[in-house]
Amino acid sequence: MQWLYVLFISWVACHPALVWALDRDLLEERIHQSLATELAKAYPTSTATFGTINLHPAIAGKKCGDFLIENKVKRWTALVSVNVRCLNPQWSFYVRVKADIAVPVAVPTRLIQRGEKLRPELLRIESQSISNLRPHFMTSRDHVTQYFAKLALHPGKPIYSHQISLRNAVEEGAKVMVRALIGAAGVTGYGTALSGGKIGDQISVQNSSSGRIIKAWIWGPGLVGNSPERPSPAVGNIVAGASQ
Repeated sequence: MQWLYVLFISWVACHPALVWALDRDLLEERIHQSLATELAKAYPTSTATFGTINLHPAIAGKKCGDFLIENKVKRWTALVSVNVRCLNPQWSFYVRVKADIAVPVAVPTRLIQRGEKLRPELLRIESQSISNLRPHFMTSRDHVTQYFAKLALHPGKPIYSHQISLRNAVEEGAKVMVRALIGAAGVTGYGTALSGGKIGDQISVQNSSSGRIIKAWIWGPGLVGNSPERPSPAVGNIVAGASQ
Protein backbone atom coordinates (compact mmCIF):
# COMPACT_ATOMS: atom_id res chain seq x y z
CA MET A 1 0.00 0.00 0.00
CA GLN A 2 2.92 2.33 0.59
CA TRP A 3 3.79 2.37 -3.10
CA LEU A 4 0.23 3.49 -3.88
CA TYR A 5 0.60 6.43 -1.50
CA VAL A 6 3.93 7.42 -3.09
CA LEU A 7 2.37 7.12 -6.54
CA PHE A 8 -0.57 9.29 -5.46
CA ILE A 9 1.67 12.02 -4.02
CA SER A 10 3.78 11.99 -7.18
CA TRP A 11 0.66 12.28 -9.32
CA VAL A 12 -0.66 15.18 -7.28
CA ALA A 13 2.72 16.90 -7.57
CA CYS A 14 2.32 16.82 -11.34
CA HIS A 15 -1.19 18.31 -11.05
CA PRO A 16 -0.86 21.24 -8.62
CA ALA A 17 -4.35 22.51 -9.44
CA LEU A 18 -5.76 19.41 -7.73
CA VAL A 19 -3.97 20.01 -4.42
CA TRP A 20 -6.56 20.90 -1.81
CA ALA A 21 -6.48 23.66 0.76
CA LEU A 22 -5.25 23.00 4.28
CA ASP A 23 -7.83 21.05 6.28
CA ARG A 24 -8.05 22.93 9.59
CA ASP A 25 -10.05 20.24 11.42
CA LEU A 26 -7.65 17.48 10.40
CA LEU A 27 -4.69 19.67 11.30
CA GLU A 28 -6.10 20.35 14.75
CA GLU A 29 -6.82 16.67 15.36
CA ARG A 30 -3.30 15.61 14.43
CA ILE A 31 -1.69 18.40 16.44
CA HIS A 32 -3.66 17.37 19.52
CA GLN A 33 -2.70 13.73 19.02
CA SER A 34 0.97 14.64 18.63
CA LEU A 35 0.97 16.83 21.73
CA ALA A 36 -0.78 14.18 23.81
CA THR A 37 1.78 11.56 22.76
CA GLU A 38 4.76 13.78 23.59
CA LEU A 39 3.27 14.89 26.91
CA ALA A 40 2.70 11.28 27.96
CA LYS A 41 6.40 10.59 27.40
CA ALA A 42 7.43 13.53 29.59
CA TYR A 43 4.76 13.11 32.30
CA PRO A 44 3.02 9.70 32.05
CA THR A 45 0.35 10.47 34.67
CA SER A 46 -0.43 14.00 33.51
CA THR A 47 -3.80 15.18 32.18
CA ALA A 48 -4.28 17.81 29.50
CA THR A 49 -6.81 19.68 27.40
CA PHE A 50 -5.63 21.39 24.24
CA GLY A 51 -7.41 24.39 22.77
CA THR A 52 -8.60 24.99 19.23
CA ILE A 53 -6.09 26.32 16.74
CA ASN A 54 -6.49 29.65 14.99
CA LEU A 55 -4.96 29.89 11.52
CA HIS A 56 -4.12 33.18 9.90
CA PRO A 57 -6.27 33.64 6.75
CA ALA A 58 -3.12 33.73 4.63
CA ILE A 59 -2.19 30.28 5.92
CA ALA A 60 -5.68 28.77 5.97
CA GLY A 61 -6.14 29.47 2.26
CA LYS A 62 -2.86 27.97 1.10
CA LYS A 63 -2.58 24.60 -0.61
CA CYS A 64 -1.25 21.66 1.39
CA GLY A 65 -1.66 18.15 -0.02
CA ASP A 66 -0.27 16.46 3.10
CA PHE A 67 1.63 17.57 6.19
CA LEU A 68 3.79 16.40 9.07
CA ILE A 69 3.65 17.56 12.67
CA GLU A 70 7.17 18.28 13.91
CA ASN A 71 6.66 18.64 17.62
CA LYS A 72 9.72 18.94 19.86
CA VAL A 73 8.57 20.63 23.04
CA LYS A 74 11.52 21.60 25.21
CA ARG A 75 9.39 23.00 28.01
CA TRP A 76 5.68 22.43 28.57
CA THR A 77 3.79 25.63 29.34
CA ALA A 78 0.26 27.00 28.93
CA LEU A 79 1.10 27.92 25.32
CA VAL A 80 2.88 25.42 23.09
CA SER A 81 4.34 26.07 19.63
CA VAL A 82 4.10 23.33 16.99
CA ASN A 83 5.85 23.27 13.61
CA VAL A 84 3.75 22.04 10.68
CA ARG A 85 5.55 21.04 7.48
CA CYS A 86 3.54 20.72 4.28
CA LEU A 87 4.82 18.10 1.86
CA ASN A 88 3.07 19.22 -1.32
CA PRO A 89 3.90 21.92 -2.04
CA GLN A 90 6.75 22.18 0.44
CA TRP A 91 6.38 24.94 3.00
CA SER A 92 6.05 25.18 6.77
CA PHE A 93 4.51 27.29 9.50
CA TYR A 94 4.07 27.40 13.26
CA VAL A 95 0.85 26.99 15.22
CA ARG A 96 0.50 28.07 18.85
CA VAL A 97 -1.83 25.94 20.93
CA LYS A 98 -3.22 26.73 24.38
CA ALA A 99 -2.67 23.85 26.77
CA ASP A 100 -4.30 23.23 30.14
CA ILE A 101 -1.89 20.70 31.65
CA ALA A 102 -1.98 19.21 35.14
CA VAL A 103 1.04 17.25 36.34
CA PRO A 104 1.86 15.30 39.52
CA VAL A 105 4.02 17.27 41.94
CA ALA A 106 5.69 16.21 45.17
CA VAL A 107 4.82 18.60 48.02
CA PRO A 108 5.52 18.53 51.79
CA THR A 109 2.69 17.67 54.17
CA ARG A 110 4.24 19.93 56.83
CA LEU A 111 7.08 22.39 57.17
CA ILE A 112 10.37 20.63 56.45
CA GLN A 113 13.27 22.39 58.11
CA ARG A 114 16.59 23.09 56.43
CA GLY A 115 18.85 20.06 56.77
CA GLU A 116 15.95 17.69 57.50
CA LYS A 117 15.74 14.43 55.60
CA LEU A 118 12.78 14.03 53.24
CA ARG A 119 10.93 10.87 54.26
CA PRO A 120 7.92 9.36 52.43
CA GLU A 121 5.51 10.21 55.27
CA LEU A 122 6.45 13.90 54.94
CA LEU A 123 5.42 14.05 51.29
CA ARG A 124 2.35 13.68 49.15
CA ILE A 125 1.63 13.86 45.43
CA GLU A 126 -0.91 16.33 44.16
CA SER A 127 -1.93 17.56 40.72
CA GLN A 128 -0.98 21.13 39.84
CA SER A 129 -1.21 23.28 36.73
CA ILE A 130 2.06 23.31 34.84
CA SER A 131 1.56 27.00 34.10
CA ASN A 132 2.17 27.72 37.81
CA LEU A 133 5.39 25.71 37.98
CA ARG A 134 9.01 26.55 37.30
CA PRO A 135 11.34 24.06 35.57
CA HIS A 136 12.78 21.05 37.42
CA PHE A 137 9.92 20.31 39.81
CA MET A 138 9.85 16.87 41.41
CA THR A 139 7.08 14.53 40.29
CA SER A 140 7.48 11.52 42.60
CA ARG A 141 8.09 10.82 46.27
CA ASP A 142 10.61 8.19 45.22
CA HIS A 143 12.63 10.91 43.49
CA VAL A 144 13.12 12.93 46.66
CA THR A 145 13.28 10.48 49.56
CA GLN A 146 16.81 10.05 50.93
CA TYR A 147 17.43 13.70 50.03
CA PHE A 148 17.89 16.56 52.49
CA ALA A 149 16.31 20.00 52.36
CA LYS A 150 18.77 22.77 51.47
CA LEU A 151 16.24 25.33 52.71
CA ALA A 152 12.87 25.31 54.47
CA LEU A 153 10.16 23.58 52.40
CA HIS A 154 6.59 24.75 53.03
CA PRO A 155 3.44 22.58 53.06
CA GLY A 156 1.67 22.26 49.70
CA LYS A 157 4.46 24.02 47.79
CA PRO A 158 6.20 22.22 44.90
CA ILE A 159 9.65 20.83 45.58
CA TYR A 160 12.32 21.77 43.03
CA SER A 161 15.61 20.01 42.41
CA HIS A 162 17.69 23.03 43.52
CA GLN A 163 16.00 22.94 46.94
CA ILE A 164 17.26 19.47 47.89
CA SER A 165 20.56 17.62 47.88
CA LEU A 166 21.69 14.05 48.33
CA ARG A 167 24.35 13.93 50.97
CA ASN A 168 25.90 11.30 53.15
CA ALA A 169 24.98 11.14 56.82
CA VAL A 170 28.59 10.08 57.41
CA GLU A 171 31.55 11.09 55.24
CA GLU A 172 34.72 9.07 54.79
CA GLY A 173 37.29 10.06 57.41
CA ALA A 174 34.73 11.67 59.69
CA LYS A 175 34.72 11.12 63.45
CA VAL A 176 31.63 9.15 64.51
CA MET A 177 29.95 7.99 67.69
CA VAL A 178 29.63 4.20 67.85
CA ARG A 179 26.80 2.68 69.85
CA ALA A 180 26.24 -1.00 70.52
CA LEU A 181 23.46 -2.80 72.35
CA ILE A 182 24.57 -5.62 74.61
CA GLY A 183 21.52 -7.32 76.04
CA ALA A 184 19.36 -4.74 77.75
CA ALA A 185 22.23 -2.27 78.10
CA GLY A 186 24.51 -0.56 75.65
CA VAL A 187 27.93 0.99 75.25
CA THR A 188 29.21 4.03 73.41
CA GLY A 189 32.58 4.58 71.79
CA TYR A 190 34.14 6.72 69.09
CA GLY A 191 35.84 5.99 65.84
CA THR A 192 36.72 7.07 62.32
CA ALA A 193 34.58 6.18 59.33
CA LEU A 194 36.60 4.38 56.65
CA SER A 195 33.87 5.00 54.09
CA GLY A 196 30.88 7.30 53.72
CA GLY A 197 27.21 6.48 53.38
CA LYS A 198 23.59 7.36 53.94
CA ILE A 199 21.35 6.36 56.83
CA GLY A 200 20.87 2.58 56.76
CA ASP A 201 24.14 1.86 54.94
CA GLN A 202 26.73 -0.46 56.47
CA ILE A 203 30.25 0.96 56.64
CA SER A 204 33.63 0.14 58.20
CA VAL A 205 34.70 2.08 61.28
CA GLN A 206 38.06 2.09 63.06
CA ASN A 207 37.77 2.36 66.82
CA SER A 208 39.69 5.35 68.17
CA SER A 209 40.88 3.51 71.32
CA SER A 210 41.73 0.02 70.13
CA GLY A 211 42.34 0.57 66.43
CA ARG A 212 40.03 -2.33 65.73
CA ILE A 213 38.00 -2.16 62.49
CA ILE A 214 34.34 -3.08 62.82
CA LYS A 215 31.24 -3.11 60.63
CA ALA A 216 28.47 -0.72 61.67
CA TRP A 217 25.23 0.66 60.30
CA ILE A 218 24.65 4.38 59.95
CA TRP A 219 21.88 5.48 62.32
CA GLY A 220 22.10 9.21 61.73
CA PRO A 221 24.52 12.07 61.05
CA GLY A 222 27.78 11.15 62.79
CA LEU A 223 26.17 8.17 64.52
CA VAL A 224 26.62 4.44 63.80
CA GLY A 225 25.43 1.32 65.59
CA ASN A 226 25.74 -2.46 65.67
CA SER A 227 22.31 -3.20 64.13
CA PRO A 228 20.58 -2.22 60.87
CA GLU A 229 17.71 -0.54 62.72
CA ARG A 230 18.29 2.24 65.20
CA PRO A 231 16.62 1.37 68.55
CA SER A 232 14.30 3.80 70.29
CA PRO A 233 15.93 6.09 72.89
CA ALA A 234 14.31 4.07 75.68
CA VAL A 235 16.17 0.89 74.68
CA GLY A 236 19.57 0.35 76.23
CA ASN A 237 21.21 2.25 79.07
CA ILE A 238 24.14 3.78 77.16
CA VAL A 239 27.45 3.85 79.01
CA ALA A 240 29.75 6.54 77.61
CA GLY A 241 33.43 5.95 76.96
CA ALA A 242 33.31 2.17 76.57
CA SER A 243 35.68 0.57 74.05
CA GLN A 244 34.42 -1.30 70.98
